[in-house]
Amino acid sequence: SQPNHVRLIKWLFDRYRTLQSVNQTQPKSGKILEIDGARALSIIFVLLVHITYGRIPGGFLGVDIFFVVSGYLITMLLLQEHAAYGSISLRNFYARRVVRILPALS
Repeated sequence: SQPNHVRLIKWLFDRYRTLQSVNQTQPKSGKILEIDGARALSIIFVLLVHITYGRIPGGFLGVDIFFVVSGYLITMLLLQEHAAYGSISLRNFYARRVVRILPALS
């Protein structure tokens, strides 16, 4: 039997290949509609907690959904880079994140 981390990596690559074939049937905008739906749900949960001053529980669920979606997207970006170049450069990955976030800060 293989170690858990090896099975996880193989599963992620299999999932990535499946998503590549699914994404070929979706619009070329690069967006996955289901992820936009999960983002919307997470925002709704967090807003409901803030609007009701905590009387409606569930804000933690919105934060959890956000982290799951973020982790998924980051993993897919890293798998795409590995598939394209054969390796992953964390320096380039973080540089792209900074370039993407900086315009929002100005």
